[in-house]
Amino acid sequence: MKEISVRILLVILGIMIPLAVGEVIVRIFDIPPRPMASSINIYQLSDDPIIGYGYRPGYKVSYTAQSSANKGFEINRDGFRDIEYPVKKPGNTYRIVILGDSTTAGNGIPLLSDIYAKQLEIMLNQQKDRHYEVLNMGVGGYQTVQEVELLENRGLNYDPDLVVLTVCLNDFDLHSDGGVYEELLNENKGYQLPPKAFRFVLNHSRLAFMIYYRILSGFSRIPYWQWYERSVLRGRDPVQAGLSTLAALQQKRRFSVVVVVLPYFDAHFSQYSHLPLHAKIHDLVRSVAGFKYIDMLDIFSSVDNDAATFSFDGCHMNSYGHRIVAQSLFSNISSFVRH
Repeated sequence: MKEISVRILLVILGIMIPLAVGEVIVRIFDIPPRPMASSINIYQLSDDPIIGYGYRPGYKVSYTAQSSANKGFEINRDGFRDIEYPVKKPGNTYRIVILGDSTTAGNGIPLLSDIYAKQLEIMLNQQKDRHYEVLNMGVGGYQTVQEVELLENRGLNYDPDLVVLTVCLNDFDLHSDGGVYEELLNENKGYQLPPKAFRFVLNHSRLAFMIYYRILSGFSRIPYWQWYERSVLRGRDPVQAGLSTLAALQQKRRFSVVVVVLPYFDAHFSQYSHLPLHAKIHDLVRSVAGFKYIDMLDIFSSVDNDAATFSFDGCHMNSYGHRIVAQSLFSNISSFVRH
C-alpha cells in the first residue's frame, strides 16, 4: 500500500507541477487572451462580422453591479460610453473621434468625466476659440481592425475632423476580447456553455482560460476565424490591417489622424520588457504618411518610473493615468486643431 501511495503521489505531482509551471508562465508573460472582468449583458452581437460585437445601446450598469470593471457605465443610443451627441456636427465645432478598447472606454473608472476623452474635451474647450467635441468610441476587447471598422460604419457619420486611434499592445492578437465574443455566441446561438465547475476554473486560472478560449473553444468556430484571417487580415496582423484601412479612409474623407500607443503597466519602466512591440507599431505607423504618432511610454516614464502609479491592474489606467493621457493629447494636438 505504501508503494502504491508513493506512485499515486508521484503521478499527482507529475501532473500538478507542469500545470503550476504553466500557470506561472502564462501569468508572468501575460499570454493572451486575458479575462475581461465585465458583465456580458453590456454587450450584444453585431450584424457586422468584422466587428463581431459591441456595447448594447442605452444600457446602464448599476454602481452596485457585480463587475467593478463597468461600474458607472452608461451606453448612449449609438452604442458608446459617452453622452448623446447630434449626428450632424454643429457650426464652429471641431469634432474628435477616439477609437480604442477597454482602456479608452474606461474600464475601472466609474465616472465618465474621469476618462481621458472627456478630460481632453474639457481642456480644449477652455481655449474658447471654438467648440470642441471629443467622442469616446472605445469598446472593451476590440483590436485595431474592429476599431477602424466601427469608425467606417458609424464614426464617420459624425463627420470627425480628427481621429485618435489608441493602440494597446494586445491589439496584435486577434483573440484579445477575453472570450466576450465566444460567450455571446454561446448565449445567443445555443452553444454549450462550460459546466459550472469548469467556469470556476476559467475564472481563477489564466492557464485554463488561455487553453479554453485559444484552443478548445475555438474548434467550433474555426471557419469564422479562418474567414477572418483569409478575407480580413490577408496575411497581416490586426494592427497592420487596421492602419491600412484607416489610411484609405483618411484619403477619402480628409480627416487628421493621431495614433497613440499605450504601454503595459506590469513592471517598473526601467525593467520594461515590451519595447519590441512599441518599435513594431512605430514602424507600421511610419509607413503610413500623414499619421501623427505619440508613444505614451516615453511620457509616463518621464513622469514616474513606477508604472503602478498609473494603473490599478497592470493593464488598465486609473484616473491619474487617464489624466496624463489627456494632458499629453492636449499638448500634442492643440497646435493643429486650431487651424
